[in-house]
Amino acid sequence: MSSQMNMIHQAICDGNDEALKVILTENKATSQNLQKPDKTGNTAVHLACMLNKPNALRLLHIHGKVELDQPCDATQFGSALFYATHYSRPELLSTLWCMGYNLEGPCDKYGNAPVYYARLKEDERMIQLLTELRRRGSVRDFMMTKIISLVRGYLTRKKSILREKEEAK
Repeated sequence: MSSQMNMIHQAICDGNDEALKVILTENKATSQNLQKPDKTGNTAVHLACMLNKPNALRLLHIHGKVELDQPCDATQFGSALFYATHYSRPELLSTLWCMGYNLEGPCDKYGNAPVYYARLKEDERMIQLLTELRRRGSVRDFMMTKIISLVRGYLTRKKSILREKEEAK
């Protein structure tokens, strides 16, 4: 295992997001290196999922250019979506949704979606979260709805203030 991979895995294990960011940006870690398993079979993404490190996932995606919907384990079985569901990590699932990943898409080499595994494990918390995030739609649509609502509220308030000023004259 390369010393760069050792440093990346150590930063993830320690939860040291600053060190991870520095390693990823200054050492120019490639997505190919980040997807190689260590001697225990863990890739950086798999390790972040096992240890419930949503910030590490973000950093690996942003600075390491790792596609989190691709298999992230030594056997090429499951993606970060699979392991977030498998390890029952709602924070990871929410993070992946916020980053725009399709929670209804395949998360394993057989084409199963995360909800399949949540139901298989009878994990009500994960089933509820997946249902809620699906109800919200894409993060882009969800955020646009919030922004439109805020703008409408602002404009309504602004009209009210202008009307009060006119009436005061």
